[in-house]
Amino acid sequence: MATKEQASALVPRDERIALRKERDALIARTNKEDPDPKALQDLRAAMDKHPEVWRDLCDLGEQTTGAIIALVRGTPLVRESIRHNAAQTRDEMGYRTASALERGMIEAVVQAGLIYQIAQHLYARNMRGALTLEQAEFWERKLTRAQGRYLQACLTLARVRRLLIPAVQVNVAGMQVNLPATADGIEAIAGPPRPVINIRQ
Repeated sequence: MATKEQASALVPRDERIALRKERDALIARTNKEDPDPKALQDLRAAMDKHPEVWRDLCDLGEQTTGAIIALVRGTPLVRESIRHNAAQTRDEMGYRTASALERGMIEAVVQAGLIYQIAQHLYARNMRGALTLEQAEFWERKLTRAQGRYLQACLTLARVRRLLIPAVQVNVAGMQVNLPATADGIEAIAGPPRPVINIRQ
């Protein structure tokens, strides 16, 4: 299945412009407390026909990432730099070509990573001052929870990717054994080559 970037690239530029104008007109008709039922019908039909045009508008993953970045104190330059770095990290993790399940987990890793980095920054900044024992323990717990959440997101993504790779069937002493494969082959799971031991039956 094509990603939203790939799907958008398949639509000619003039058509994309026309679709965005149609989208903006429908937004004006429906973005209110009590919209016209006919406008809602037109909105649903447009979303079903061209989901790639509407996905960016209500992408909760990107909105959540933006809300996390907004927590950072700093100039717009600082926040935009963080946003760019988060987007680059997401792309380096294969977001553009990943499956829908992987994309959700990649987004979770990026978001948990941002929260962890913010917690580290606040921890370091507060540790420069004179903290009571209770305050120091509070920041230690906060940082530990953020780290655990980030590591759990990474582990879940790794598990999801491993599950998505088909198993490899091999014959061992006349018996068929299914082994999980990886992108780098069975050796990536099995580790370095080991001595061959012959067991006589």
